[in-house]
Amino acid sequence: DEWYDDTEYGGPALKRVILDLLPTAYRETMARVTDLTKALADAHLRHAAPVITAYSSLATTAGAIPVPFLDLVLIPGIQARMVQDLAKLYGQPATGTRFLETAASVGLGLAARQAVREVVKFIPFVGSAAGAALAGMSTYALGRAYCEYFQQVHRGHIPGPEAVKKLYHQQFAAAEKAWAKPQ
Repeated sequence: DEWYDDTEYGGPALKRVILDLLPTAYRETMARVTDLTKALADAHLRHAAPVITAYSSLATTAGAIPVPFLDLVLIPGIQARMVQDLAKLYGQPATGTRFLETAASVGLGLAARQAVREVVKFIPFVGSAAGAALAGMSTYALGRAYCEYFQQVHRGHIPGPEAVKKLYHQQFAAAEKAWAKPQ
């Protein structure tokens, strides 16, 4: 009735055009997803940095308390609260199981450092300064390691215990280097 002889109304031509353009569109889409994922990671890290700094300062203060073994109670609580706040910031569930799962992978290193920090506290003044520095650096490293962990989770990869341990040690080395650098 419309005096149009093509019964498919240009369907095959449209299909060819779509198929010709699809690889380009797919490439552009993937490039945009990569850019947006990086932008999201940068935004998260910008918001996480003050949180990590604040909790590291709290841990440093707790580590400076000259009473041996008191900070063994205070610092893990500060660090657990920091991880909860970071999880909330990254939109991740802050379940106790997940925290224990990832914290266990760095736990032995933290326990050894805490033991050294407590022994050093028996040396007046020097012990408190060393305890404060170690508490601040380990809290900072833990916060940054969790940021990396949550960023990888956002990318669809859940790092195993060894990967989390490696992230923590990398961040602790960076914190040590920054602490040792004269300002």
